[in-house]
Amino acid sequence: MERMRQPSAFAEVACAAALLAIATVLFVALARQDWPGIPHPCLARADCYCEAPRAGWIRQPANSWSCLAGVFVGFAIAAHSSRSRRSGRTAQAANRMQAGGFYPALYACIVVYSGIGAAFFHASLTDWGGKLDMASMILSFGFWLTYNVTRVFGLTKTQFLASFIGLTAVLLVPRVVFNVLGFEIFAGLTTAVLLSEIVVARSPLRVHRSWLWVSLVLYLPALGVWWLSLSGHVLCEPASLLQGHALWHVITALSPGALYLYFRSGERTPPAA
Repeated sequence: MERMRQPSAFAEVACAAALLAIATVLFVALARQDWPGIPHPCLARADCYCEAPRAGWIRQPANSWSCLAGVFVGFAIAAHSSRSRRSGRTAQAANRMQAGGFYPALYACIVVYSGIGAAFFHASLTDWGGKLDMASMILSFGFWLTYNVTRVFGLTKTQFLASFIGLTAVLLVPRVVFNVLGFEIFAGLTTAVLLSEIVVARSPLRVHRSWLWVSLVLYLPALGVWWLSLSGHVLCEPASLLQGHALWHVITALSPGALYLYFRSGERTPPAA
């Protein structure tokens, strides 16, 4: 495995905190300007995830504040990784998510960003806010795919970064700049991630998949809540502060935490004697 410079004791937490601080400043600045930009198309359809838009800084309070669940999980990941490294328990670990601060710090920041991106969208109901929200899916699945490839084939940190940045750019540009390939990107990424899990299963890695199953199973009740929260369904009460879509945010925020614990497994099988 590649040798990496020892990161600071709080690298993961510092990364997440810096991202949240920048996002908070931008949030306040843009909210004070009444969220400039093109309104999201869902407003014209009167179908913005059920909750009726309100005046003020936060157009959808329930759907916005519930996004903090993702931010909390991201910080929990950062704190867990930092604490594990400072304890010395993982100093000699072969697994990248355990041994160094770079991979867990990047993943924690992606999880924090997922909550931030969704909050910007629901608070502003702008087209650019929706793109920030959508970008979190590409970053999350892109990390999952690239990390699986990295730990199976032993890529260096530089190779991982080049692959991750390249994949993100290829998927983000057509969606964000040209507004095309929405479903196709999601379907393609999901398929690629599933295929990467098959590669992991057939590799010399020793992985513990219990947390992977937990991460995936969490989406079953979440999808049920999503469907019941659509306009005209039983959990859709536009004027209420108790929103089914907000519950969706909370349930799905737990999945990246379980996935992080899965990523922490996967050491290479020792060579035969």
